[in-house]
Amino acid sequence: MIFLFCMWMQVPLVEELKPLEFLIGEWETLSVYPDGTQAPGHLTYESVLGGAWIKFTFVGQHPTRPVWEAHGFIHATQEGFESIAIFSSQPPVHMPGHWLSDQGFFRSTNEAGDGGIDYHPEQGAVYQENWQIIDGTRTVTLRTHYRPVQ
Repeated sequence: MIFLFCMWMQVPLVEELKPLEFLIGEWETLSVYPDGTQAPGHLTYESVLGGAWIKFTFVGQHPTRPVWEAHGFIHATQEGFESIAIFSSQPPVHMPGHWLSDQGFFRSTNEAGDGGIDYHPEQGAVYQENWQIIDGTRTVTLRTHYRPVQ
């Protein structure tokens, strides 16, 4: 019983990762694609390795695949943050990120800088917006709402 309790205890994040603390938890997600297709999922973010890293695991539905799965880590760097993710259907992805304190959210961008993911804290929840620059215009490609697992 003590072992199970310890498995769910979160190690406090190092100071540099504190802006991302709103991500920590177990979430039910609902993603909405531009055509209105909805895809539910399950996502966890947890502090690991002495609070120096955030580990995430996602398993959910996808409109064109039988399952969508992702695993990855986020850590602080001198420039901001770095995210490394492995997806079920593509090569590993490296995304630098920054906490935009004047706007109150975390932005992770692809290495080319023409796409990314914005993570907005909401009261007890999270709103995620995936986007790309297409023909010079920022286009939202996916909207996801996180709700805590009850």
